[in-house]
Amino acid sequence: MFALSRKNDEISTSEKASLLLKYLSMGFSIIPIRGEVYTYGATQEERIKNTKAPLIPWTEFQQRRATEEEVKDWLKKWPKMNVAIVTGKISNVVVVDLDSQEAVEWAERNGLLNTMLVKTSRGFHAYFLYPGTGTVQNAIKINDMSIDIRANGGYVIAPPSIHHTNVQYRWIKNDILPLPEFFIKKEKKIIELRPLYSGVSEGERNNSLVRLCGSWINDGLSFEECLEMALLWNEKNTPPLSEKEIRITIKSLIRKHLLNHNQTSIYYHEKNLLRLPIFTYSKEKIHKVEKIEVVFENKNIKRNWTVIPSIVYGLPGPFDEMIFMAINKIVSELPKPISNPINIGSLKNIAKMIGYETFSGHVLNLIKNSIKRIKSINLLSETVYFDATKKKFITDVFNVIDRVIFQGELDDNGDKIKNTYIWLNPVYLKNINAGYVSKIDYNVYFSLKSFIAKGIYRNLSPLFSISNLPIKISYKKLTQKLQIKQERYLSDIKTQLNPAHRELIKLGIFKEIKYEQSKSNLLIIYKK
Repeated sequence: MFALSRKNDEISTSEKASLLLKYLSMGFSIIPIRGEVYTYGATQEERIKNTKAPLIPWTEFQQRRATEEEVKDWLKKWPKMNVAIVTGKISNVVVVDLDSQEAVEWAERNGLLNTMLVKTSRGFHAYFLYPGTGTVQNAIKINDMSIDIRANGGYVIAPPSIHHTNVQYRWIKNDILPLPEFFIKKEKKIIELRPLYSGVSEGERNNSLVRLCGSWINDGLSFEECLEMALLWNEKNTPPLSEKEIRITIKSLIRKHLLNHNQTSIYYHEKNLLRLPIFTYSKEKIHKVEKIEVVFENKNIKRNWTVIPSIVYGLPGPFDEMIFMAINKIVSELPKPISNPINIGSLKNIAKMIGYETFSGHVLNLIKNSIKRIKSINLLSETVYFDATKKKFITDVFNVIDRVIFQGELDDNGDKIKNTYIWLNPVYLKNINAGYVSKIDYNVYFSLKSFIAKGIYRNLSPLFSISNLPIKISYKKLTQKLQIKQERYLSDIKTQLNPAHRELIKLGIFKEIKYEQSKSNLLIIYKK
């Protein structure tokens, strides 16, 4: 169907017009793009960025397709222009942009390369049919890889355009497939509940209670109100459920509802220290003087991340991670821009935030020592830690907390401090102020009982970019993130992780978790 593969300079205006009109006949909405010839900018970086900018205001072409006369007019004005296809419902396509070798390999494992494909400078554009039901959201950096989704309100550069590196976009495959289900956010079905109110038989009682109680909770009813209605309903069942079972079910549903709908529990955590390990879940290493060393290898380039503990406090563990989460939530809720020193309140307040109802001297001392332990670690980044303001990976040695003064101590003026103050590392603080953060649900994290479940949720939460999209992570990478022992046999791996996995599924964070052996390593697939 698409045969042109010569460079833009070698394609005549009539040939280009023929291809662009072909796009129109296929139902694609297209727009003219600046490309290398018509770009602008004061710096080379700006010129490169603007090569992908439209030559015209393009909002209207999200709602209507250009006419043949408009396309011919564009080619008269800008004969060497590039072209883009507007994605979404207007063109009946969703495009998955795979912009690295890692992304292409991921797509191949997930069967995404069997559809209409365009070869780009660093990967592929995979075209899929826009779904008839449900919604698709635009997204970037899916699974922390160079994978973007272009749907309504987006566009992708199309052949015969020329990339600024002088690589031509080329059609590879022409047959388009439906969009995979995991990219689609399903519309909620309206369920008729009235027949359930007359009572149900054994085998239908639990499911019916969940459906009825779920509707009552969504309507704002309290636990007592839900219980009263459930007990009245239960009298009509054959046979009735026990009151104890009803109480347990309602409590569980209300708990899940609060976790899913309590927006005050959502906060934004600096990205680097979600993806890079600074805590260990290994019982053999917690609070010991053992460093964390992680080597990232990509195309024969090695980048190192090292965490060196102090000889006094040792390596931070799960409890220290909880304290760090509480501190970051406090910081996240401050008005921007945030500046040092930062008042993180009293140690009693932090104790309350992590679930303590009583504040013994022992508990407060544990929290105080935890903050000291976090402050005492040295972080060594060799082009691993990302500075969002400079837009580059830095090589540096630093602490995440540069200084701390505790409640009751004296400040620089000799006055007694009423709360605890910290000074965050400047780069860490600048990243927060620059919005280099990921969303995380504080209540979900603290509702998890298993420390490993907490760690998995904390580490994978930045990857929750698309509804229903599975997260694939190698077992080796997960053990690096959690700093736990890397087991050799699958039975031992399951013994190590399955209790945490069961809890994550029970709470509704994931629907299914399974193991998949690839050519080189074991993958763990987390399905939402």
